[in-house]
Amino acid sequence: VAELYSFGYHHSRVQFGLWRYDFQPEIITPEDTVYNQSLRSVPGEQSFKFVSGIQLQKGKITAEIVGYANRINNYIFLKPYGITTGIAGTFPFFIYEQTNALFLGTDLDIRMDHSQHISSELKVSYVHANELESRQPLLNIPPLNVVYDIQLQKGNWTYGVNLNYTHEQTNAPPVIDPILFQNGEVEINRDQIFDFMLPPDAFFLLGLEASYKRNHWTGSLQVQNALNESYRLYTDRLRYFSDAPGRNILLSFEYRL
Repeated sequence: VAELYSFGYHHSRVQFGLWRYDFQPEIITPEDTVYNQSLRSVPGEQSFKFVSGIQLQKGKITAEIVGYANRINNYIFLKPYGITTGIAGTFPFFIYEQTNALFLGTDLDIRMDHSQHISSELKVSYVHANELESRQPLLNIPPLNVVYDIQLQKGNWTYGVNLNYTHEQTNAPPVIDPILFQNGEVEINRDQIFDFMLPPDAFFLLGLEASYKRNHWTGSLQVQNALNESYRLYTDRLRYFSDAPGRNILLSFEYRL
C-alpha cells in the first residue's frame, strides 16, 4: 500500500517492489499502479538447507563449529538499476528481483572459563553467496566477522570488554559510479548485478561495559565504538553513503519487581 503513495521513495532510497515496474523490452518503466499476483506471478522463495556441526567440551573450554549450505530458489534481493530524478532531487534507484542463490557459510563459537570470576567467548562467522545462473556475487552479504568478549564478575559488579573485527567484503559485485548514469555514459544489462559503492574497508571496534546489580536494581554504563572509529557497515541500508555512528555512551537503570 505504501508504494501507491510514495512511488518508490523509502526514506533515503528509491526502491521499487516486484509488482511496481515493467520492461519494454530493456527500458525500466515504473508503473503508476501496483500489479497483483493474478497479473504478475511472484513465486515464493524455496529454501533447501544442509547444516552440520560438532561440539567439543574439555575442562573449562566449550567449542562449537557449524557449517551450512543453503540453496534458495526465487531468492528476493534488492538490486541497483540506475539514476532517477524527481521533485526531491536525483537519486539512485533500486528494484527488487528474484533469482536462484547459493549460500555457503560457517560459524565458530568458543567459550572459556578462565577462573571463577573471568570468562570469555570468541565468535567467528563467514558466509559466501552467489547467484547460481551466472555465478555473480550477491549484494548486502555480511563479510567475515570476528568478535571476542571477555567478562570479569566480582560481587555485584560485572565488567566487560568487546573486541569486534569486520573484514572487507571481497566477494562483492563490480561498482558503477552514479555519475556515469547521470551523464549517460553507461548502459547496463538487465541481468547484471552491480553496486553504486565499493564495499567499506575493514574496521575494528572496541566496546566497554560496567554494570552493577543489587536486589531489584540494575545499573549499567556502556561505551560503544570507544575509539571513535570512522567506519561504514556494508549491510546498513539506512547509511548507504555515510559512516556509521561514532562513539556512543549509554547509561541505563532498571528496576524489576
